[in-house]
Order: sequence, then structure tokens, then C-alpha cells
Amino acid sequence: MQKQTLNIILLFIFCQFPVRAQFIPDTIHIPEVKIFSQKHFTEQLYSFSELDSFTLNQNRSINLSDLLNQYSNVYIKSTGRGVLSTASFRGTDASHTKIYWNGLIINSQMLGQVDLTLIPSGFLDHVSLYHGGTSLVTGSGALGGIISLDNKPTWNNKNSFSISSELASFGTYQAFGKIEFKKNN
Repeated sequence: MQKQTLNIILLFIFCQFPVRAQFIPDTIHIPEVKIFSQKHFTEQLYSFSELDSFTLNQNRSINLSDLLNQYSNVYIKSTGRGVLSTASFRGTDASHTKIYWNGLIINSQMLGQVDLTLIPSGFLDHVSLYHGGTSLVTGSGALGGIISLDNKPTWNNKNSFSISSELASFGTYQAFGKIEFKKNN
């Protein structure tokens, strides 16, 4: 009995045969992947974002406060519907945020703030946000950031008129109209 046990042990020690399961590769080796980006020097310094035209077109009936609250990382301080709503970037005060409309500052001269609920988003064609130190390129006083609102004029000689309305829950409704008159100048 001992000789037979010894033979079995010697058989296992000297006659090891590979099991097929040990040769199935479980790791796939792929070559190294390198990702490069060529940024202009000024793009590295600026922190800039903008709302796309699709977002603006889909949200024509809401005000700028609600639009920025939903689609940007700007902090909007609002205490309810129809009351003062202000914007602040990166923990700064609302008076450190400049709001430009076609290059003109529309901040209040006394408080340095703008009520964003008074600006309908259907009125705008382009919204850009300049965060932090990027805002100091355009001037001083905007330590937190800049909200730049633009209207792009159409230079054809056609007059245009558009109207839209929205009916919502709790009996609320909104209407928006836009008229454009064009002359030779």
C-alpha cells in the first residue's frame, strides 16, 4: 500500500501535465494610447463657456435667471418667483458679476447688481459666461465673472414678427413677442 501511494505521489511530482484552462488568456494587451491637445496660449488662461443656440431656442419662454440656473454652473440666488434674482461666480458677491448686453454694462450704478428675472431669454441670441480672472480682460470690477448677452442683427431689409405662448400647471401662462423693423441704415 505504501509503495502504491509513493508511486502516485511520484507520478504527480514528475509527470505534471498542463491543464487546458491554464492557457486561456484572460488579459488583452493593447498598445499605449496617447491623447494630445493643441491649445492656444490664451485659451489656457481663459475659462469661458456659452449656452448653445438649441438651448436658447427651446427655452424662449423662461427668464434669464431660470435659464442660467438650469444650464450653467453659475450660482443664482433667488427667493421665489418674480422676486430679485442675482448671479454670482465662484463664491463672489453678486456685485462682483458684470452683465453686458451687446457690450454695454447693465448693472445698477447704486447696487452693482442686475435682476435676472427681468430679462427674458427669448430676447437673446447668444449668452456667454466668462469665469474668474478671465472677466478682467474686458475691464475692472468683475472679479467673479461676466455674463455677456448678445443680439445678432439680421441685415436683410425684411421686417419680422414672432409670438409664442406657454401654458403651464397651476394656471400660469407666459407670452413672448418680438418685432423687428429694419430701415436702410
